[in-house]
Amino acid sequence: MPLNVPNVAGLLAWLHGDALKKKIADHIRANAPADGIAAADRAKRLKELDAQILGLQRREQAIIELIEGDGGEVLRVAEAVDYRAVLGLADSMPAPRGDH
Repeated sequence: MPLNVPNVAGLLAWLHGDALKKKIADHIRANAPADGIAAADRAKRLKELDAQILGLQRREQAIIELIEGDGGEVLRVAEAVDYRAVLGLADSMPAPRGDH
């Protein structure tokens, strides 16, 4: 017979969510390096990294198509792949939701 153990951490997070978020944010701010990246630079860098990731996913898709073309099978994690890479759509198409 399995032991029924309550999720104490989950209960505390549910009860004190706002205070917990504030405490974590305060801790991050207090321990962040002084030479951290500015918000504007961060947005630019994230855009650059997203473009690199999409490029790599396009390369991955090309390899997958070669394998499948030779009769091989490839297991995919659909949630992890940008649909633009799989469908061969332009980079200018909207990115999947849930990014940054």
